[in-house]
Amino acid sequence: MDEKPAVTRETVSQGRGSLILQFFRGFVSMRTGIFILLLVMAAAFIGTFIPPGREHKFLGDVYHTWWFRLLLGLLCVNILACSARRLPALWRSTTMPQASSSVKLDSLPHYQELKIESSVESVVITAATLLTQRGFRVQTDKDGAGPLLYADRGRWAPWGTLAVHLSILVITAGALYGNFYGFDRDIALPVGSSVEITGSQYPGVAQPFSLKLNTFTTQYYDDGSVSDWVSNITVEQNGTKVLSQEVKVNQPLDYNGIMVYQFSYGTTISTQVTDAQGHLIKEADVAERGGVESQGFVIRPVRFVPDFNPAQPMASASSELRNPHVLYIIYRDGREVDWGAAKLGEEIPLSKNKGHVTFTAAQPFSGLQIKHDPGVPVVWFGFILMTVGFFISLYTKRLRIWLTVAPGQGAVIVQAGGRGNRNLFDQVVEELNNQLVSDTASRRKI
Repeated sequence: MDEKPAVTRETVSQGRGSLILQFFRGFVSMRTGIFILLLVMAAAFIGTFIPPGREHKFLGDVYHTWWFRLLLGLLCVNILACSARRLPALWRSTTMPQASSSVKLDSLPHYQELKIESSVESVVITAATLLTQRGFRVQTDKDGAGPLLYADRGRWAPWGTLAVHLSILVITAGALYGNFYGFDRDIALPVGSSVEITGSQYPGVAQPFSLKLNTFTTQYYDDGSVSDWVSNITVEQNGTKVLSQEVKVNQPLDYNGIMVYQFSYGTTISTQVTDAQGHLIKEADVAERGGVESQGFVIRPVRFVPDFNPAQPMASASSELRNPHVLYIIYRDGREVDWGAAKLGEEIPLSKNKGHVTFTAAQPFSGLQIKHDPGVPVVWFGFILMTVGFFISLYTKRLRIWLTVAPGQGAVIVQAGGRGNRNLFDQVVEELNNQLVSDTASRRKI
């Protein structure tokens, strides 16, 4: 009977080590990196075109989900591992090039063969001189058949590609840093009110401060269309006014790296609900299209119109408070039971013996975006590194040339092989051939 091979701890350990090594090699491959990058791009597409909401609980705010952060982390690890694996060979090629006789010239991407009626020594001297004049770094060696020349130019070009890869790592790291330690909040701030900005609610805020909205105005063009929204904001710290600034759509406020942007506006409508005896049941400040619930009713102020015109109820005749009205809808059990336009202070009956609703005042508010992203400088550095890398890669022509010079029947045989820029290789070889032919003709005349 055939004996089965014994299974030992050593063989199991070797098997596990082999699997881990195979997994690592697969993970650090360029193919895996491209696959992860495509996943990140797909996730970014989802985050851009599908708004976060309750109906997309798994998607949520894509850029802050755990799985998107995991993808970015995997991309960083892949780029770092690929770059680290390539770095030693790249460094040796850049700083310590060696002419190797093991290179098969006819198997290189570029290859030409020349026959020159000259001596081996003359060809070597001419080739080395010409290549040096063309900016190549030249090394000479010997193989079995004769002299071997190695020359390279543009040796920093591969570092441009590496810089681009590392720039993606830097940009991703900056985005993750800002994602974890920054914030992006939207607030509705009524005129005359303040909001506290503290470290407990806004990570990264070292010294708490407050924002107060002094005034909010809408600017118009001559044709009546809106040109801009302007919020006059005061920053206060420890009860002391620090600065005041007008915040516009394209003119944010910057306070210690915390940005305040103008992004929307609206009106809050003070709403009171009373019972049949006139007793106050509920009072609330409701934004346009918001709602307040009471006694089974939902009162929704749809729009505030400063200068109401019955002929055009949805449009204000002017921006001044000449005839302020509130357009409203009242629901009961999910059904619309009343709608219309009411003056400020006018009582609207809910139903028989169900009381009234009154819109007592309207107060404009400014929609502000408060944002802090500490990763922005890192991201900018990454883009600068990417730009430098692209310029090095695009405008530095990398070329490596190997030349073997061997005596033949009545002529010297020069084999030229190369890697890199094909046009430059052809130009150099053609120039070398012309120079060698010219030198041979000159010697014959002598």
